Amino acid sequence: MSRPIVIVALLGLALLAGLAPMTASDAFYDADEPHFAEGAFHMLRDGEWLIPKNMEGAVRLRKPPLVYWITAGLFAAFGPSPLAARAHALTAAALTLVATMALARRVAGDRARGSWAAAVLATAVLFLLYAMRALSDPVLTLAMVVSAWGLTGVVLQRRRDWASCLAAYGGAALAVLAKGLLPVVFVLYFWIAGSILRRRIALPAAGGRPSRWAHPVSLLGGVALAGWWFVVVAILHGGVLLDQFFGDQLTKKAPLAWWRPLANVPWLALLVAAQFLPWLLIVGTAAWRKRLRAADARSTERAFGWLAAGWVLLVVLIFGSGRRAMPRYLLPALPLAAVALACMLRRVEASWLTAWLRALRGVAMVLLCGLAAMACVAQWQFHGPASLPVLLAGVALLAVWWWLTRRRGAATPTALAFGMMLGAAALFAAVLPVISPSQSRAFVQYLRARGIAPDRPMIVIGQRHVRCQTRLLLGGTATLDHSRFARGVDLTRYEAVIVDTERTPPDSVAWPDGWRVDTVGALNSQIKVGPLIGAVFRGRLSDYVNDHRRTYFIGTPPRTSTGD
Repeated sequence: MSRPIVIVALLGLALLAGLAPMTASDAFYDADEPHFAEGAFHMLRDGEWLIPKNMEGAVRLRKPPLVYWITAGLFAAFGPSPLAARAHALTAAALTLVATMALARRVAGDRARGSWAAAVLATAVLFLLYAMRALSDPVLTLAMVVSAWGLTGVVLQRRRDWASCLAAYGGAALAVLAKGLLPVVFVLYFWIAGSILRRRIALPAAGGRPSRWAHPVSLLGGVALAGWWFVVVAILHGGVLLDQFFGDQLTKKAPLAWWRPLANVPWLALLVAAQFLPWLLIVGTAAWRKRLRAADARSTERAFGWLAAGWVLLVVLIFGSGRRAMPRYLLPALPLAAVALACMLRRVEASWLTAWLRALRGVAMVLLCGLAAMACVAQWQFHGPASLPVLLAGVALLAVWWWLTRRRGAATPTALAFGMMLGAAALFAAVLPVISPSQSRAFVQYLRARGIAPDRPMIVIGQRHVRCQTRLLLGGTATLDHSRFARGVDLTRYEAVIVDTERTPPDSVAWPDGWRVDTVGALNSQIKVGPLIGAVFRGRLSDYVNDHRRTYFIGTPPRTSTGD
């Protein structure tokens, strides 16, 4: 196995190890995550695998079913939990690094560029952030990178082998089943822009064994794979599909005001640039000081650079012109930008690149030491001398990373990528006391202490996402009802009533006579990073945790209360 492949494999493992602890925590939660988790619950409980449902059990066709299927399969195999709900995103992110490496190798014909592209992508904060969320965007990004690998061969290099054709249209079809219509735009863009660039640059055809039937069969197979679900659902729920899916993808994305794109487009463009700021600085200063070698005039690398720049611009324009400009919408543009930047980094003079990377290594070391210090203070505040082995292990990891970058990795972006993963692990160690089960799962522990099994009838009164969090924390196939308000709810039908006091005043609940009602505190999911870090260094982390605990009232009938 070649060294670049080993580096990317280790990078993927570092991503899994560094982000898995925070992925398994319920303390950090995105408002859109319950849709996929709840839809997967309904599929498992009802056996209805074709039609996704929302939290209330109604048909929800805003997104295709692929991520629902994956999540339901993980729940069936490992049981419901925050990690199982998000495992598909974390795994897709790790595989995206491998797919990005393969794409860069196809574009540049250089194994080193493959590992560099994966490393550049691994330093994008948005890529790491959404690898820990139960959303469809990481799966969409992985499928589109696979499609880009195939389309690069089919369009730019004029390959007609089965691997390229199947990847081009099979990857796009899976991307459609994951999120919606954006992959269709991607394939059309790649064909139109790629054909124009191929003629203007006069790219030579690649070698290999062409197959007469590979392209038409793969194209038709991709259309069938992407379209069968829409045809079946259109027959069963034609009006709902038209209103929900196409409304969500097209009409309901229209901006509320004509001036909204003027604000969204520059913001999204700056956000993309911020993901690759160190690498853009290296390439930009090298070009300014004439330390950037010119690319081959007839290379696939040059054509792909223009394609990647155009795709990033198109994504920014599409989503910047919509009603909601969410940062996660940029994920499908990041891998192609990482490949283009990796190709440009290889053209920077070695001395200039080494000097910049050493400077960036120093900055990364300062940041890592800050995170490590925060971890030490936080651990010591909560655990005292018992945390000493963990602290010594963290110092040893920092020393090993510094030694490796000085010996072999000073001139490679992979060293900084590994530093990012180490930083994620250090950050987790810093906030571990905050997101530990003893803090965030108090109300679930209370239910178990009261002897209430997860499959008993329960209801959550308050915000909808609290029900999904509760179900995941219970770790079983619990069926929880939900009501936004307590008025009109027959509490006697349930063996546990969980009231979220953030939206439901305690005096609005009419508890039945004889019920036991206790107050339980659980950590609020809306944690602000800045105040959290300030609390750590002021030695007031425990006060910060107590100030951000949400109060729950849990009522149980007399027969389920065991007494004090």
